[in-house]
Amino acid sequence: MRLIEREEPGAFIWESKNVTMRSMSAYYLQTFGVVGQFSENISIDKVNFAPDPRSGRSTASFADFVRMSGIKGKVSITGSVFDGPHDDPINIHGTYLEVAGKPGLATLSLAYRHPQTAGFPQFSPGDEVEFVDKLTMSPLLGAHAVVAVVDGPSGMNHTKPLTTMTVTLDRPVPPGVEIGGTVAENITATPSVLVSGNVFRNVPTRGVLVTTRKPVLITGNRFDGMSMPSVYISANAYQWYESGAVSDVTIRGNAFTRPSGPVILVEPTNQVLDPTNPVHHGISVEDNKFDVGDVTVVDAKSVGGFQFTGDTVRRLDGPAHPPYTSPLFKFHGSSDIRIERNHYDKGLNPAVVTD
Repeated sequence: MRLIEREEPGAFIWESKNVTMRSMSAYYLQTFGVVGQFSENISIDKVNFAPDPRSGRSTASFADFVRMSGIKGKVSITGSVFDGPHDDPINIHGTYLEVAGKPGLATLSLAYRHPQTAGFPQFSPGDEVEFVDKLTMSPLLGAHAVVAVVDGPSGMNHTKPLTTMTVTLDRPVPPGVEIGGTVAENITATPSVLVSGNVFRNVPTRGVLVTTRKPVLITGNRFDGMSMPSVYISANAYQWYESGAVSDVTIRGNAFTRPSGPVILVEPTNQVLDPTNPVHHGISVEDNKFDVGDVTVVDAKSVGGFQFTGDTVRRLDGPAHPPYTSPLFKFHGSSDIRIERNHYDKGLNPAVVTD
Protein backbone atom coordinates (compact mmCIF):
# COMPACT_ATOMS: atom_id res chain seq x y z
CA MET A 1 0.00 0.00 0.00
CA ARG A 2 3.02 2.34 -0.18
CA LEU A 3 6.25 2.97 -2.04
CA ILE A 4 9.01 1.51 0.12
CA GLU A 5 11.98 2.92 -1.83
CA ARG A 6 12.94 6.19 -0.17
CA GLU A 7 14.42 7.94 -3.16
CA GLU A 8 14.05 11.55 -2.06
CA PRO A 9 12.93 13.66 0.89
CA GLY A 10 9.96 15.97 0.82
CA ALA A 11 12.26 18.72 2.12
CA PHE A 12 16.04 18.61 2.55
CA ILE A 13 18.14 20.77 4.88
CA TRP A 14 21.81 20.24 3.94
CA GLU A 15 24.94 21.99 5.20
CA SER A 16 22.85 24.90 6.46
CA LYS A 17 22.63 26.91 9.68
CA ASN A 18 19.82 28.50 11.73
CA VAL A 19 16.91 27.07 9.72
CA THR A 20 13.33 27.52 10.94
CA MET A 21 10.08 26.00 9.64
CA ARG A 22 7.12 27.78 11.24
CA SER A 23 3.33 27.96 10.82
CA MET A 24 3.11 25.57 7.89
CA SER A 25 1.00 22.59 6.84
CA ALA A 26 2.78 19.60 5.35
CA TYR A 27 -0.14 17.76 3.79
CA TYR A 28 1.89 15.27 1.77
CA LEU A 29 5.59 14.36 1.80
CA GLN A 30 6.51 11.82 -0.87
CA THR A 31 8.75 9.01 0.49
CA PHE A 32 10.76 10.70 3.28
CA GLY A 33 9.51 13.79 5.06
CA VAL A 34 11.79 16.60 6.25
CA VAL A 35 15.43 15.47 6.37
CA GLY A 36 18.12 17.54 8.04
CA GLN A 37 21.71 16.45 7.49
CA PHE A 38 25.01 17.97 8.62
CA SER A 39 23.44 21.29 9.49
CA GLU A 40 23.31 23.40 12.65
CA ASN A 41 20.39 24.73 14.71
CA ILE A 42 17.10 23.58 13.19
CA SER A 43 13.70 24.65 14.56
CA ILE A 44 10.30 23.27 13.60
CA ASP A 45 7.47 25.24 15.21
CA LYS A 46 3.71 25.07 14.71
CA VAL A 47 3.90 22.77 11.69
CA ASN A 48 0.91 20.57 10.92
CA PHE A 49 2.17 17.24 9.57
CA ALA A 50 -1.16 15.71 8.56
CA PRO A 51 -3.16 14.98 5.42
CA ASP A 52 -5.41 17.71 4.07
CA PRO A 53 -8.85 16.92 5.55
CA ARG A 54 -10.41 17.73 2.15
CA SER A 55 -8.25 15.17 0.34
CA GLY A 56 -9.66 11.93 1.74
CA ARG A 57 -6.11 10.76 2.45
CA SER A 58 -5.20 8.98 5.67
CA THR A 59 -1.44 9.48 5.52
CA ALA A 60 0.92 12.37 4.88
CA SER A 61 4.25 10.60 4.41
CA PHE A 62 5.53 7.20 3.30
CA ALA A 63 8.30 7.33 5.91
CA ASP A 64 9.41 9.55 8.81
CA PHE A 65 7.96 13.03 9.12
CA VAL A 66 11.16 14.52 10.58
CA ARG A 67 14.60 12.89 10.47
CA MET A 68 17.64 14.77 11.74
CA SER A 69 21.01 13.12 11.10
CA GLY A 70 24.39 14.48 12.12
CA ILE A 71 23.14 17.87 13.35
CA LYS A 72 25.14 20.36 15.43
CA GLY A 73 23.81 22.90 17.87
CA LYS A 74 20.14 22.38 18.75
CA VAL A 75 17.11 20.68 17.26
CA SER A 76 13.87 22.23 18.52
CA ILE A 77 10.46 20.76 17.59
CA THR A 78 7.57 22.57 19.25
CA GLY A 79 3.82 23.11 19.02
CA SER A 80 3.35 20.80 16.04
CA VAL A 81 0.95 18.00 15.05
CA PHE A 82 2.19 14.64 13.77
CA ASP A 83 -0.72 12.70 12.29
CA GLY A 84 -0.55 9.82 9.81
CA PRO A 85 3.03 8.98 8.87
CA HIS A 86 4.05 5.56 7.61
CA ASP A 87 7.08 5.59 9.90
CA ASP A 88 8.36 7.47 12.93
CA PRO A 89 7.22 11.09 13.37
CA ILE A 90 10.60 12.18 14.78
CA ASN A 91 13.99 10.45 14.52
CA ILE A 92 17.15 12.23 15.67
CA HIS A 93 20.44 10.36 15.47
CA GLY A 94 23.97 10.13 14.15
CA THR A 95 25.48 7.38 12.00
CA TYR A 96 27.94 4.67 12.95
CA LEU A 97 30.49 3.73 10.31
CA GLU A 98 32.17 0.36 10.58
CA VAL A 99 35.95 0.07 10.49
CA ALA A 100 36.69 -1.75 7.22
CA GLY A 101 40.47 -1.41 6.97
CA LYS A 102 43.67 0.02 8.47
CA PRO A 103 45.75 1.29 5.55
CA GLY A 104 48.10 3.37 7.71
CA LEU A 105 49.29 4.09 11.24
CA ALA A 106 46.81 6.95 11.60
CA THR A 107 44.47 6.07 8.73
CA LEU A 108 41.26 4.04 8.65
CA SER A 109 38.86 2.87 5.96
CA LEU A 110 35.28 3.34 7.13
CA ALA A 111 32.10 1.97 5.56
CA TYR A 112 28.36 2.61 5.64
CA ARG A 113 26.81 -0.76 6.41
CA HIS A 114 23.09 -0.11 6.05
CA PRO A 115 22.06 -0.55 2.41
CA GLN A 116 19.99 2.66 2.39
CA THR A 117 22.81 4.84 3.75
CA ALA A 118 25.42 6.19 1.34
CA GLY A 119 26.83 9.15 -0.51
CA PHE A 120 27.36 11.82 2.15
CA PRO A 121 30.55 12.81 3.99
CA GLN A 122 30.23 11.58 7.54
CA PHE A 123 33.28 13.53 8.74
CA SER A 124 34.93 16.86 8.04
CA PRO A 125 38.44 17.92 9.10
CA GLY A 126 38.35 19.04 12.72
CA ASP A 127 35.49 16.72 13.75
CA GLU A 128 35.99 14.55 16.81
CA VAL A 129 35.49 10.80 16.39
CA GLU A 130 34.74 8.22 19.05
CA PHE A 131 35.40 4.49 18.53
CA VAL A 132 32.89 2.04 19.96
CA ASP A 133 33.09 -1.73 20.41
CA LYS A 134 30.19 -3.38 18.57
CA LEU A 135 29.70 -6.17 21.13
CA THR A 136 29.51 -3.99 24.23
CA MET A 137 28.56 -0.68 22.56
CA SER A 138 31.06 0.95 24.92
CA PRO A 139 33.78 3.43 23.88
CA LEU A 140 37.26 1.99 23.67
CA LEU A 141 39.96 3.21 26.02
CA GLY A 142 41.61 6.23 24.46
CA ALA A 143 38.76 6.17 21.98
CA HIS A 144 38.77 9.81 20.85
CA ALA A 145 40.68 11.39 18.00
CA VAL A 146 40.32 14.40 15.70
CA VAL A 147 39.86 13.98 11.96
CA ALA A 148 42.63 15.64 9.92
CA VAL A 149 41.89 14.51 6.35
CA VAL A 150 38.88 12.84 4.69
CA ASP A 151 38.78 11.21 1.28
CA GLY A 152 35.33 9.98 0.32
CA PRO A 153 31.89 10.90 -1.01
CA SER A 154 30.98 14.59 -1.09
CA GLY A 155 27.20 14.29 -1.01
CA MET A 156 27.06 16.13 -4.33
CA ASN A 157 28.39 13.75 -6.98
CA HIS A 158 29.28 10.15 -7.88
CA THR A 159 32.97 10.54 -8.65
CA LYS A 160 33.99 8.43 -5.63
CA PRO A 161 32.56 5.29 -4.04
CA LEU A 162 29.43 6.17 -2.10
CA THR A 163 29.70 3.68 0.75
CA THR A 164 33.35 3.95 1.84
CA MET A 165 35.78 6.67 2.88
CA THR A 166 39.32 7.00 4.18
CA VAL A 167 39.91 9.07 7.30
CA THR A 168 43.31 10.25 8.58
CA LEU A 169 43.45 11.09 12.27
CA ASP A 170 45.58 13.54 14.24
CA ARG A 171 47.14 10.63 16.15
CA PRO A 172 47.78 6.91 15.65
CA VAL A 173 44.69 4.70 15.51
CA PRO A 174 43.79 3.87 19.15
CA PRO A 175 44.52 0.35 20.44
CA GLY A 176 41.57 -2.02 20.24
CA VAL A 177 40.16 -0.67 16.99
CA GLU A 178 39.30 -3.81 15.02
CA ILE A 179 38.17 -4.36 11.44
CA GLY A 180 34.52 -5.42 11.55
CA GLY A 181 34.35 -5.14 15.33
CA THR A 182 34.52 -1.38 15.83
CA VAL A 183 32.29 1.46 14.73
CA ALA A 184 33.09 5.18 14.57
CA GLU A 185 30.79 8.04 15.53
CA ASN A 186 31.10 11.73 14.72
CA ILE A 187 30.53 13.21 18.18
CA THR A 188 30.95 16.79 16.97
CA ALA A 189 27.77 16.52 14.89
CA THR A 190 25.45 15.74 17.82
CA PRO A 191 22.68 18.15 18.92
CA SER A 192 20.85 19.05 22.07
CA VAL A 193 17.13 18.39 21.58
CA LEU A 194 13.84 19.97 22.65
CA VAL A 195 10.55 18.22 21.77
CA SER A 196 7.79 20.24 23.43
CA GLY A 197 4.05 20.82 23.14
CA ASN A 198 3.43 18.48 20.22
CA VAL A 199 0.59 16.05 19.45
CA PHE A 200 1.28 12.55 18.09
CA ARG A 201 -1.65 10.50 16.81
CA ASN A 202 -2.59 7.96 14.14
CA VAL A 203 0.98 6.62 14.20
CA PRO A 204 1.68 2.96 13.26
CA THR A 205 5.27 3.05 14.55
CA ARG A 206 7.29 4.76 17.29
CA GLY A 207 6.80 8.37 18.34
CA VAL A 208 10.13 10.04 19.18
CA LEU A 209 13.44 8.29 18.50
CA VAL A 210 16.46 10.08 19.89
CA THR A 211 20.10 9.09 20.34
CA THR A 212 22.43 11.97 21.13
CA ARG A 213 24.89 12.59 23.95
CA LYS A 214 23.76 16.20 24.37
CA PRO A 215 20.86 17.15 26.70
CA VAL A 216 17.39 16.03 25.56
CA LEU A 217 14.09 17.38 26.92
CA ILE A 218 10.79 15.80 25.85
CA THR A 219 8.04 17.74 27.62
CA GLY A 220 4.39 18.73 27.41
CA ASN A 221 3.55 16.42 24.51
CA ARG A 222 0.50 14.20 23.99
CA PHE A 223 1.04 10.73 22.58
CA ASP A 224 -2.30 9.14 21.70
CA GLY A 225 -2.78 5.53 20.62
CA MET A 226 0.81 4.88 19.58
CA SER A 227 1.21 1.46 17.97
CA MET A 228 4.80 1.04 19.17
CA PRO A 229 6.87 2.75 21.91
CA SER A 230 6.11 6.43 22.32
CA VAL A 231 9.74 7.19 23.16
CA TYR A 232 12.50 4.93 21.84
CA ILE A 233 16.20 5.23 22.69
CA SER A 234 18.44 2.75 20.88
CA ALA A 235 22.07 3.16 19.62
CA ASN A 236 22.30 0.58 16.88
CA ALA A 237 25.48 -0.90 15.41
CA TYR A 238 23.97 -4.00 13.80
CA GLN A 239 21.04 -3.02 11.61
CA TRP A 240 20.31 0.67 11.14
CA TYR A 241 23.71 1.89 12.39
CA GLU A 242 22.08 4.89 14.06
CA SER A 243 24.28 6.38 16.80
CA GLY A 244 24.79 6.98 19.69
CA ALA A 245 24.62 6.74 23.49
CA VAL A 246 22.56 9.19 25.56
CA SER A 247 23.77 10.82 28.78
CA ASP A 248 21.06 13.35 29.74
CA VAL A 249 17.44 12.66 28.77
CA THR A 250 14.44 14.14 30.59
CA ILE A 251 10.90 12.98 29.75
CA ARG A 252 8.68 15.32 31.76
CA GLY A 253 5.04 16.34 31.90
CA ASN A 254 3.78 14.35 28.92
CA ALA A 255 0.47 12.51 28.48
CA PHE A 256 0.58 8.95 27.14
CA THR A 257 -2.94 7.69 26.35
CA ARG A 258 -3.95 4.28 24.94
CA PRO A 259 -0.35 3.24 24.19
CA SER A 260 0.97 -0.09 23.07
CA GLY A 261 3.78 -1.28 25.25
CA PRO A 262 6.37 -0.70 26.20
CA VAL A 263 5.61 3.00 26.33
CA ILE A 264 9.25 3.98 26.88
CA LEU A 265 11.78 1.59 25.36
CA VAL A 266 15.54 1.78 25.83
CA GLU A 267 17.17 -0.85 23.63
CA PRO A 268 20.79 -0.48 22.50
CA THR A 269 22.13 -3.31 20.34
CA ASN A 270 24.96 -4.39 22.65
CA GLN A 271 25.27 -8.18 22.82
CA VAL A 272 27.28 -8.12 26.04
CA LEU A 273 25.38 -6.82 29.09
CA ASP A 274 27.36 -5.38 31.99
CA PRO A 275 25.36 -3.37 34.58
CA THR A 276 28.60 -1.76 35.76
CA ASN A 277 29.33 -0.50 32.25
CA PRO A 278 25.98 0.41 30.65
CA VAL A 279 25.54 2.02 27.24
CA HIS A 280 23.13 4.79 28.27
CA HIS A 281 23.18 7.10 31.27
CA GLY A 282 21.05 9.72 32.94
CA ILE A 283 17.44 9.07 31.88
CA SER A 284 14.71 10.70 33.96
CA VAL A 285 10.96 10.09 33.53
CA GLU A 286 9.09 12.51 35.78
CA ASP A 287 5.62 14.01 36.30
CA ASN A 288 4.02 12.26 33.31
CA LYS A 289 0.53 10.73 33.01
CA PHE A 290 0.18 7.20 31.64
CA ASP A 291 -3.33 5.93 30.79
CA VAL A 292 -2.57 2.35 29.79
CA GLY A 293 -4.04 -1.09 29.31
CA ASP A 294 -2.16 -4.31 29.97
CA VAL A 295 1.22 -2.98 28.85
CA THR A 296 4.66 -2.32 30.27
CA VAL A 297 5.39 1.35 30.89
CA VAL A 298 9.21 1.18 30.88
CA ASP A 299 11.43 -1.49 29.31
CA ALA A 300 15.06 -0.43 29.66
CA LYS A 301 18.26 -2.24 28.72
CA SER A 302 21.81 -1.24 29.66
CA VAL A 303 21.04 2.01 31.48
CA GLY A 304 23.01 3.50 34.36
CA GLY A 305 21.04 6.06 36.33
CA PHE A 306 17.31 5.74 35.54
CA GLN A 307 14.64 7.65 37.47
CA PHE A 308 10.86 7.22 37.35
CA THR A 309 9.46 9.78 39.79
CA GLY A 310 6.27 11.74 40.33
CA ASP A 311 4.41 9.94 37.55
CA THR A 312 0.74 8.86 37.45
CA VAL A 313 -0.15 5.44 36.03
CA ARG A 314 -3.80 4.49 35.46
CA ARG A 315 -5.47 1.51 33.81
CA LEU A 316 -7.91 2.57 31.12
CA ASP A 317 -10.53 -0.10 31.73
CA GLY A 318 -10.72 0.01 35.52
CA PRO A 319 -10.37 -2.55 38.31
CA ALA A 320 -12.95 -4.96 36.85
CA HIS A 321 -10.50 -6.02 34.15
CA PRO A 322 -9.08 -9.54 34.55
CA PRO A 323 -5.65 -9.75 36.22
CA TYR A 324 -2.97 -7.89 34.31
CA THR A 325 0.00 -9.90 33.11
CA SER A 326 2.46 -7.19 32.06
CA PRO A 327 4.82 -5.80 34.71
CA LEU A 328 4.96 -2.04 34.66
CA PHE A 329 8.78 -2.01 34.65
CA LYS A 330 11.44 -4.21 33.07
CA PHE A 331 15.17 -3.60 33.41
CA HIS A 332 17.95 -5.58 31.78
CA GLY A 333 21.63 -5.14 32.56
CA SER A 334 20.92 -1.82 34.27
CA SER A 335 21.97 -0.16 37.51
CA ASP A 336 21.15 2.78 39.79
CA ILE A 337 17.37 2.62 39.23
CA ARG A 338 15.01 4.85 41.25
CA ILE A 339 11.23 4.36 41.18
CA GLU A 340 9.57 6.56 43.79
CA ARG A 341 6.84 9.11 44.59
CA ASN A 342 4.53 7.81 41.86
CA HIS A 343 0.74 7.46 41.92
CA TYR A 344 -0.88 4.22 40.77
CA ASP A 345 -4.49 3.11 40.38
CA LYS A 346 -5.87 1.53 43.51
CA GLY A 347 -4.94 -2.14 43.43
CA LEU A 348 -2.44 -1.71 40.61
CA ASN A 349 0.72 -3.65 41.33
CA PRO A 350 3.78 -1.70 40.14
CA ALA A 351 5.70 -4.89 39.41
CA VAL A 352 9.37 -4.56 38.48
CA VAL A 353 11.25 -7.26 36.58
CA THR A 354 15.05 -7.01 36.52
CA ASP A 355 17.79 -9.23 35.11
